[in-house]
Amino acid sequence: MKKNDSEMRCPEHRFRLFGKIKVDQKTNCIEVKCRECSKAYTKKYGKKVEVFHYFDLAGFVKTEVKPVKEENKERDVKNESRSNDNS
Repeated sequence: MKKNDSEMRCPEHRFRLFGKIKVDQKTNCIEVKCRECSKAYTKKYGKKVEVFHYFDLAGFVKTEVKPVKEENKERDVKNESRSNDNS
């Protein structure tokens, strides 16, 4: 995990990972990769995408939809297999 990255977990079920957040020091925004929206947009567009929501101290700023590169797809599969081993 990078220096400005953090994990958001359910306060009652700490094993449940909501997602990873990243703080952008330039814009003072928090970036959250949304799994649910990523699944919905992937289904809608017919190709694998990642959806990121951005927030600042005042609240919601924007949403970005980014296509997944093949190298990211391979890395995600490796990370998923590691996290499944820990379950």
